[in-house]
Amino acid sequence: MYKNAQFRILLVEDNPGDVRLVEIFLGESELKDNVIVNERTLEGAIKTLHADAFDVVLLDFNLLDSNGFETLEKLLAAHPKANVIVFTGMEDTSFGIRALQAGAQDYLVKGNFGSDFLAKTLRYAIERNRTNRRLEEAQARYKLIFEQSKDAIYITKQNGEIVEYNQATLDLFGYTEEEIKVVNVRQLYEKEEEREEITKALKEKSFVKDYSIDIRKKDGDVRHCLVTANLVNTDAGDVEYHGIIRDITEQLEAAKLREEKEKEQLKGQLLTMVSHEMRTPMNAIMGLVDLLPRNNLTDEQTGYLDSVKNSSEHLLKMINDILELQKIEFNIKLEKGTFDLHDLLMNLINIQYSAAKNVAINIKIDENVPRFVAGDEKRLNQVLINIVSNAFKFTEKGEVCIRVAMNTPNDEDGEGTVRLGFKIEDTGIGIPEDKLPTIFDPFVRVRDGQKKFYEGIGLGLSIVQRIINLMNGSINVTSELGVGSVFSFDVLLDQGDESSIPNINPSFESIPEINGNHSTETNHDAKITVLEDVSENEDAGKIRILLAEDNKMNQLVTKKQLERTGRFELIIAENGQIATEILREQEFALVLMDIQMPVMDGYDATEYIRKELKISPEILPILAMTAHADVVDSDKFKTVGMQDCIVKPVNDWPSAIAKIDYWVQKKINPERRVEVNIMA
Repeated sequence: MYKNAQFRILLVEDNPGDVRLVEIFLGESELKDNVIVNERTLEGAIKTLHADAFDVVLLDFNLLDSNGFETLEKLLAAHPKANVIVFTGMEDTSFGIRALQAGAQDYLVKGNFGSDFLAKTLRYAIERNRTNRRLEEAQARYKLIFEQSKDAIYITKQNGEIVEYNQATLDLFGYTEEEIKVVNVRQLYEKEEEREEITKALKEKSFVKDYSIDIRKKDGDVRHCLVTANLVNTDAGDVEYHGIIRDITEQLEAAKLREEKEKEQLKGQLLTMVSHEMRTPMNAIMGLVDLLPRNNLTDEQTGYLDSVKNSSEHLLKMINDILELQKIEFNIKLEKGTFDLHDLLMNLINIQYSAAKNVAINIKIDENVPRFVAGDEKRLNQVLINIVSNAFKFTEKGEVCIRVAMNTPNDEDGEGTVRLGFKIEDTGIGIPEDKLPTIFDPFVRVRDGQKKFYEGIGLGLSIVQRIINLMNGSINVTSELGVGSVFSFDVLLDQGDESSIPNINPSFESIPEINGNHSTETNHDAKITVLEDVSENEDAGKIRILLAEDNKMNQLVTKKQLERTGRFELIIAENGQIATEILREQEFALVLMDIQMPVMDGYDATEYIRKELKISPEILPILAMTAHADVVDSDKFKTVGMQDCIVKPVNDWPSAIAKIDYWVQKKINPERRVEVNIMA
C-alpha cells in the first residue's frame, strides 16, 4: 500500500556520512521513491517547515547551531504539530525516552538500524501522526457541531445530573451555566409519565428516536420537543444518557396554521358551491311564482302562492345569513376607501322608506361629524341596514331614530382616524331582560307578546357584532319591554379624502322625518338624486338585451320577467363563447352575464369582449348575474370589465329591472340626472 506513496521527509543532520547512510537505507526500502530534503542547521529546518509541509522530520540532537535536548524543544516550540523522529547515539538513549515524553513520535539509535527498520519506523510514525490528526480533526468537527448545533445536545447521569451540554441546551431550558449545574433533568419534564415512558424505553432498547415530550423552561413556557437518545454504559461502570433534543414548537404551530388555512380554503370552496347550487333553484322558484297570473285564482290558491313566495324569501334570508356568517368567520379583510356618510344615510332612508308603515324615520347627525370618511362602506352599510331593518320589524308605531356623533378616541387609535358613534333607537316591543346578555350570540331570536318567535334564525345581530369588531369597535344594547330598544355601536374609520369622490351630491343639514303617509316634517331641505325614468325616453323600439345563461329555468324566468314589461327583447346564449359569437354580429343595449357556465364562463367571456372584441363599457354595459355568494363582496366582476351585479335569486324584480334601466340610460346619456327637492 505504500509503494506508490510520496512521503516528504525532512532530514535535519549536519554529518554528511549520516545523511548519505539514511539515503542509502531508504533507497533500498519501499520508500525509495519518496522525497528527502536535508537541512544542516536547526534554524534552516525551522524555516523550511514554515515554507513547506513534511510527513516526518528526522532530527539529530547535535547540530551546528544547537546541541542536546533543547534542539527538540526549540523545533517543537516553533512547530508543535511536527511529526518528529529523533536520532541518538548509543550513549544518549535516555534522550530518546525524554524525547517521546516531550512530543516526539519515536527515536532511532545511530548505528543500530538498517533499511527495513528505518522504513518501518518512518511508516509507523507517519501513520500514527495521520491517525492523530484525523482524530483531532474529528474532535474539532464534533466540537464545532456540538457548540453550533441548534438542537440541544446533552449527557446526563442515571440520577438525572446534567454533566455535559451545549449552548442550545441552555437556550432551550432557559438556564445559565451556573444555574444548570444544580438542575436535575427530571424537573424539566412537563409530564412525569413521559419521563417514565422514555426511561423505560431506554432500559429496554438502549435507544429511542424522535420521542415526543414537552419541556418546561425556567420561565414556565412549555416547548414541544423530539428526543433522540441512547443509554451508554461507561468504562467506569456508570450509566449515562446521551441525547439530542429538537424544539418543534414553531413547526407544529406552522403546521396547524397551514391546516387551518387549508380548511378555510375548503370552506370557501364549499360556500361557493353551496351558494350557487342553492341560489340557482331559488331564483327559478321565486321568479316563476312571480310570473304566475293571479286574476283567475281563488283566494285559497292565491294564499298558496303567497306562502310559497314568503317561504322562499325566508329561506333565501337564512341562506344569506349563514353564508355571511361563515365568510366573516374566515377573517375577511376590510376594504378601505373614502365615502360620503351623507349619501350612505340617504340611501338607508330610501331602503326603509317603502317599509316605514306608520313608523317615522328620523336621522340626526352632530355638526362636528365629518361628511367624508374612509373605511369599508359596504360593511358599515350592512351593519346599519341590519339593525335598522330589525328596528322596523319590531316596531308597529312610533319612530326609529338614527343618531351619529363623534366618540372619544381610544388610547390605541392612531392619528388621522375618526371614531364614530351610532345609536339606533326604536319604540318597538323591546327585548326581554334575560335575552340581553345573549342577543348577539348566533341563533338567538326575539319573541313577541304571545311568546311567538319572529321569523329568522337569529344570525343578523351576530353578523353585525363580528363586523363591528373587525372595524375596531363594539356594540351594546339597552331595552325595555313595551317601550323600545337602543342599539349603540362605534367604529374606527380614517379621515376621508373628498377629492377621491368624483360626483358629490348636495349636502344636507338634517334628514326629514318620514311618517306613514309619506309626508315630511322638517325645517331643512334634503336632496335625493334619482334617475329619470328610462321608459319615457325609449322611442326607437324595444331594448335589446343579451342573456348569457346555461340554466333553462333561469333563462325562462329572466326572459318572462323582462319581456312582461313590454320594453325589452331578450336574446339567449347558452354559454360565454356563444355570447361572444353573437356580439360579433349583433348590437345590444346591455348584456346580462352569468358567471358559472360551461365552455366559457362569464369572467373569460367579459375579458374577451373587452380585449378581443374591443367593445367598451360605454358602448355595451355588462352586468354580472350570479348565484355565487362571494362575487358581490369581492367586486371581482368589476376587475374583468363588468359594471354591476344582479344577485340570484332575484326576489325583487322591479329593483333588478331598475338597475338594468339605470345602465341603459347611463349609456344613452351618462350625464342626465334629475334632482328632486324634499321641502318642508
